Formats: sequence, structure tokens, C-alpha cells
Amino acid sequence: MSLHPMGTLIQKTRKMLAGFIRPEHKVLIAVSGGIDSSVLLDVMLRLSEELHFKIAVAHFNHQARGEESQADEDFVSQRADSLGLAFITEKGDVFSEAKKIKKSFQETARILRGEFLRRSLLKAQAHFIALGHNDDDQAETVLINLLRGSGMKGLGGMSERSDPFIRPLLNCERSEIQEYAAVRQIDFREDSSNRKADYLRNRIRMQLIPILEDYNPKIKKTLTQTAQILRDEEKLLSLQDNEQLKKIILNDEEKLISMDLNLFWTLSNEGQQRLCWSLLRKIYGGTSRFSYRHVCQIKRIMQKRTSAGPALLPEDWYLETQGKIGHLRKGVFLRANGADAGTLEGNDTVAIEIPGTTSWITAGIEIRAQLLSICDASPNKNADEAFLDFGVTGNQITGRMNEPGDRFVPMGMSGSQKLKKFFIDRKVDRQHRKAIPVLTNAVGDIIWIIGMRISNLYRITDRTQQVLHLTQYKGGRK
Repeated sequence: MSLHPMGTLIQKTRKMLAGFIRPEHKVLIAVSGGIDSSVLLDVMLRLSEELHFKIAVAHFNHQARGEESQADEDFVSQRADSLGLAFITEKGDVFSEAKKIKKSFQETARILRGEFLRRSLLKAQAHFIALGHNDDDQAETVLINLLRGSGMKGLGGMSERSDPFIRPLLNCERSEIQEYAAVRQIDFREDSSNRKADYLRNRIRMQLIPILEDYNPKIKKTLTQTAQILRDEEKLLSLQDNEQLKKIILNDEEKLISMDLNLFWTLSNEGQQRLCWSLLRKIYGGTSRFSYRHVCQIKRIMQKRTSAGPALLPEDWYLETQGKIGHLRKGVFLRANGADAGTLEGNDTVAIEIPGTTSWITAGIEIRAQLLSICDASPNKNADEAFLDFGVTGNQITGRMNEPGDRFVPMGMSGSQKLKKFFIDRKVDRQHRKAIPVLTNAVGDIIWIIGMRISNLYRITDRTQQVLHLTQYKGGRK
């Protein structure tokens, strides 16, 4: 006789927790007020009585939806109070912080929420932070990482446990959570932003997955099973990678990592690529802030047997090589000869000075960058100009030539498109395609195919407060 879905959910969660939760442990439950975290709170409360651990509740108010956000906080506070549980909360102005640190709203929210939860862990004297991610979230995460060009680790998705975070519901389907909530009559809040198509995760859930289900009705389960296989494989390979990394790294400081390229050169091409993944994960702590393009970029530089670079990376990191030694540094790159920042003659990439003018010798152009108020911006149809939302693009803009496999979301479209198809549709011949430069931001997204089209993801919207105005001058200033 099969278990009732509610019993199945409890059984799955119990099995996950039983492997490491002890009676002396305390778990901080991150509760947004939505259905997933509200069910998580109920399940953890029931299991805490059975397994004898303690729980507390934490809520981060993003202040993104005004009164609705405050109502979420009040709802969670009242729920914790009614259960007699310790409650910790903070407010964070995510929109303002996103503009300050030049990151997207979602990335900024993730950073601020993570920092809050870690502070709350110490404040509550807890051992773990429980998050409400479920099986469906896992499938969405795998697709997001696939679209961004992630490696095996990214395609492995989220882990049930990555201390101090645990995900007790990760093996539970959203339908199980919904049925559990109905049977237990659990109150929860609906987040209106979950219905907006502005966010990539929402578009994947509402648009992409239904299409994939036409080909495989169990696509979500297939994706999560594949992720589990890749996580298992990655664990084994990561042990080998870490040993190689230890041998190659000569100096490991907060803002400087020096490497012995002699040892790097002895590895196979596949080994070199995996080591580059490991190196970037070491400095960024995950794959959300770099992509496959960055891996290929530093591998190309490190493979050269002469001094080369810089390879400009997200968050002000860059790689240079000097003979047999490679240096990963954090800081704004400036040429030793005193040339203007961003003037990288003969190299693969160029850092765009904002505001300022950047001479890009390889592409034969100059890029002038200005910051304008939304009132001063006057977008036109001049192909040599681009008007973008600076709050979304950020200030780490890099110029490079387009590469095979590049994709972007053309202005006016909602889905991404290969540059090759974009060029073919516009009848750009193969020879000329190679000479078309692009600008990318810190996460590797193409924001402007120079002289042709901007990305729809970085266009000016009614939320734009500051505009990045870019102008190209061919063969120097006019």
C-alpha cells in the first residue's frame, strides 16, 4: 500500500535529516512566507519533536514589493510567535544595494539574504540553516546553469547539504508540497513577483519547462536525476582536481594567487580545463558569477608559453602570465607602462572605462561611455550608439571579438539567439562576422553587438534610474 503524499513528504525529509541531525542541534528555518518555506516550517516542527532538535525562524524583508513585503514579514512573525519560536528578521533595500554594487536585483538579493542568514545563525546559536528548495527548484536551477554554460558542478544543481545550509525538501516535488499544505491547512503568502516574466527562473518555470514536457512529461524528474548523477561524479573528480590545484598554486593570498605553469602544461587538455574550473570556483565560490567563456579565456592565456594577458574576469579579477608563472589578481587592471586603463593593445579583451573613452586598437574603434539620468537619455536608431540600464549592466564592461557559440537576447525578443543565426538573418557574410566586436558585463552576458543591436535584458525600462550611453568611433574619434 503506497503512502499518502503527506506521509511520503515527511518520510523523505526524515530520511534526509536522520543522517546528521542530533538532539543537541538547533536549526534556523529561513521562512519567506511562501508555500515552500511555510510547509518546511511545519514539517521541521513535527520532526523536531520526533528527532528532538530545536528550531528558530529567520525572515529577510527585501522591501521589493512595498506593503506586500511588510505583510510577508508580519505574517512570518505572527506564525513564529504563535508557535513560541525565536524569530530573527532584518530589512534590506535590495534595489539601492544592487545599484551600489552594480549587480542584478536577483544576485544582490541572494548576497544580502545569505549574509543575513549567516549572521542570524550566529545570533540564534544554531548549527544549520534550512532552506525551502524543492525538486522543481532543482530542475529549474539545472536549466538555468545549462543556459549560462555551466560545467559539471553547475549542472549538478543544489546539494541537500552544503554547510551551514541544508535543503530538507530538495527531493520533494512541488505537487507534494501543495498537497501537504492543503491537507494540513497551512496558511501561506503568495509572492506576486513569482508570476512576472522579468526573471529568468520564472520564464523557465512558466515557458520553457511546459515546452520540454511535450517531449518528456517527466522532464523535471529526469533533470533532477541527471543532476544527482553529475554531483556524484563531480565529488570524485573534485578530489583529484584539488590535489592538482595544491601542487600548482605557489602563493595563495586574499587578492593574489600565483601558479606554476610548468605543472599546468604537463596536464592533458581536459585536465587543464578542469583545473581552470576549479581555479575560478576557488575565487568565486560557485558558478553563478562566471561562465564557460571565462574558463576558456584563462585556459588560452595559461597555455601560452610566453607572457600574456590580461584575461579580465568578473568582480575585478584578472589573470596575467609572466613566463612560467601565472598571477590571478583582484583589483582594477592598469598597464605597467602608464597607458590608460582599458587600452589593451593586441590582447583578447579590453576593459571599458566608465565614464571615459577607451581605445580598442584590435577592433579599430574607440568606445566613449557616459552616465546619464533617465531624463537626459534620448535613444535613437543610430547603430553606433547604445543606451542601456546602468543599474543592470554594472560598471564591469569588457570588449572582445565575438566567439563561436555566443548567444544573446536581441532587443525586442524574449529568448536568446545564437550570434551566428543573428548574423545570418542579417545577411552578414562569414568573413565579416569574425570582425564584429561585442561588449559583455561581469557575468559574461553580451549587452551590445557593437554597431548592430543591444540586448533586450539590459534595455531601458520604467525602473531605470541611470543610463549607460555608449558610442563607438571607428578608426578613432570623429
